[in-house]
Amino acid sequence: LEVAEIIAQMKLDSDSIVTAILHDTIEDTDLTIEEVEKNFSKDVAKLVDGVTKLTKVEFKADNIRQVENFRKLLLAMSDDIRVLLIKLADRLHNMRTIDYIKKPEKRERIAQETLEIYAPLAERIGIQQIKEELQDISFRVLYPDIRESILHRFNTIESDNQNIVERVIQEIKKTISSAELEVDVFGRRK
Repeated sequence: LEVAEIIAQMKLDSDSIVTAILHDTIEDTDLTIEEVEKNFSKDVAKLVDGVTKLTKVEFKADNIRQVENFRKLLLAMSDDIRVLLIKLADRLHNMRTIDYIKKPEKRERIAQETLEIYAPLAERIGIQQIKEELQDISFRVLYPDIRESILHRFNTIESDNQNIVERVIQEIKKTISSAELEVDVFGRRK
């Protein structure tokens, strides 16, 4: 249901939401694609089948070239972008619950795979928010001390420079207004 909620938040169609609910049924139960088609629709069955096939593809990379080839394979295997979106939503849910995996080696393997495959895939198809969350969780799992150090430093800098973004925006607006240009200026911390 969590995967379906992510898909609904993406504002995908009802077939995608149904597929998100059913995405693991073929590999985890005795349900067949034919039964999915009979009880739901041909489109839902096709999507469930696509997600199931992507799930069966195993990643074992030794180098960057293999990682890129694997990403291309995932893109090529999916003739419907919704299959990739559902797979990314599933991975996002898995990462959100990764702390429940008892074995640290398994958590690290999943986080590394997410960092190398799924976060760049999300970026490639234009889902920045999912990419950033996948990267953040993966980084927390793989490099917890470094992440805490970065967050601490970031918070220190931010508290030392209250409203720095707003000050920079005001300075840019002042400079631009002297050139008699009309623009909207906005910023964010990064």
